[in-house]
Amino acid sequence: MTGRRTDRQAPILRRMTPDQRLSAAAALRESNLRLLEAGIRAREGRLSAGRMRLRVLAHVLPRGLFDRFYGSA
Repeated sequence: MTGRRTDRQAPILRRMTPDQRLSAAAALRESNLRLLEAGIRAREGRLSAGRMRLRVLAHVLPRGLFDRFYGSA
């Protein structure tokens, strides 16, 4: 990412401790997963927890890895 947003974020990230950066990254990942789930739900309706997990994994894992462990689920 380049531009003004990165220019503002870099000094903030530099001031954070490694633990704070890791916590921020984990929170961002969790937020992204919830957004992904919302998009899947909007397209496919209600899914069981297991089906939702498979849909999320299909989006975040490389295709070959997903197919290797989950088949064509």
